[in-house]
Amino acid sequence: MKGLVFGLFLLFLGPGECSFQEKCDIKGAKNTYLWSVKHPKASCKGFLFGTIHVPYTQVWDQVSDRVREAFSYSDTVMLEIDLHDEDTVRQLIRCKNLRRKQTVASYLHPSLYQRIKDLMSRFRHGLLTLVQSQGMHRSHLYKKVKETYENLVGNWDRKRPEWLLFTLYQLCENHIDRPTAPTLDVFLANKAYDEEKRIEPIETTQEQCNPIKSLTKEEILFAINYTTAYLEHLQITERLFVINTERSISALVKGYRCGNLDENYFHLYELRTVGFDTGAEERALAHKIDRQLRDDIIAKRNERMANRINTFYMSNPHLTIFSAFGSGHFFGNDSVLHHLQRLGYIVENIREHDVIIPPLKLSNTSKFNSLWLRDHPALQSVSVEVIEGSSSSNLLYYMIVISLIRIC
Repeated sequence: MKGLVFGLFLLFLGPGECSFQEKCDIKGAKNTYLWSVKHPKASCKGFLFGTIHVPYTQVWDQVSDRVREAFSYSDTVMLEIDLHDEDTVRQLIRCKNLRRKQTVASYLHPSLYQRIKDLMSRFRHGLLTLVQSQGMHRSHLYKKVKETYENLVGNWDRKRPEWLLFTLYQLCENHIDRPTAPTLDVFLANKAYDEEKRIEPIETTQEQCNPIKSLTKEEILFAINYTTAYLEHLQITERLFVINTERSISALVKGYRCGNLDENYFHLYELRTVGFDTGAEERALAHKIDRQLRDDIIAKRNERMANRINTFYMSNPHLTIFSAFGSGHFFGNDSVLHHLQRLGYIVENIREHDVIIPPLKLSNTSKFNSLWLRDHPALQSVSVEVIEGSSSSNLLYYMIVISLIRIC
């Protein structure tokens, strides 16, 4: 269960920061994670951009200029959820917690509650040991431990069952290097707000609040117990803070910056719990829950998001729309792209050397910040259109972009 579930959960939660030496091994054209989308029987048009939920400072310098142009030429930005809206943020925080004065003890067996409580205590002590080993100055030591603990599992005993499960999942992340800058998604939302673009959420707060509706309460409690047992196993074997370098945040960010992430990277891994023994019945139920989670968090969301985008496009044919959400939704046979194509849309990947022609309404009035477009001149035309450039022009535009998140 762990291999799949942690990857799925990262569709919702961003990982920590990482540092790496970039050395790209590129075979073929680099992916910009940008697509043009239009309907042949309607005038609606726009762009789709695959993001990654990491601090924008890790990736923004390598985002393609085509993405910057597409964003600037759009008057509406669609995001998974509008995190710039304070009421939305309050609702999201509120819905993850139990009602007033209730705790997880109200639905957990006393023995499981005590195991999780002990687990959290040992986890906090493990954080302290880890930051000490990094030679951190003592005056910053306890502050760092407290901040990291609160960011990861703070208020865990007030969480609803599904969010307690997600809290436990987070313990597999890179614990110390937490984000210190807004994620790419939040950065785009702030940019849209600053430029007075219309912001539209693709999903509702209720959908974000309970993303695993197909699981029963009993199945969620099983998953909580199963995950707790696995984390106890990691602590006993001293592997809780060990990072899988091949599936690490660093490897993901590098792949995204180099533009070589593809469907293979996002394949969901089977259970990889070496030395963690469970009975056949438990393993079968764990894999059943894995499949349900995939269906809830990926397949059903992809179809729902495509339908929402279609509805908004058809209702607003006069707008040029820039939609940005996790790159994992752009890969596979049930991707958002495939659902839009089934709805009749023409979806085309925009390459680095392609030219995006801005709409007429922008051609004579828009002036873009040089830091935003890297001094690339705005082109004059009457509609949003992508013109394929020659392969040699690729040398003139050396840039890249980013994607989803899989670790552990």
